[in-house]
Amino acid sequence: MVRYPSAKFRRFIVDSGASHHLISREELTVQEMETLRVAETITNLQTANGEIEASEEADVFVQEIGSTVTAFVLDIVPPAVSLGKLIRGGGFE
Repeated sequence: MVRYPSAKFRRFIVDSGASHHLISREELTVQEMETLRVAETITNLQTANGEIEASEEADVFVQEIGSTVTAFVLDIVPPAVSLGKLIRGGGFE
């Protein structure tokens, strides 16, 4: 698994209600920006401000868990990891 050390400290919310890992474009490191790509599956997300389309993803290093995850990249969102995704696919129990 690739690690991208953060140029600045960022805190991730571990969200039991989130279906996807999420991060703002401005939170990405230079190395993470190099992994930015069109998402394998473009997904509509329901937010407090209505529905948005998540069409980009990047590989993001989460220091707190020592792991890199693939996160949807949005304009404005707090860094969040999906607890369910971590359990199902990330080797966490």
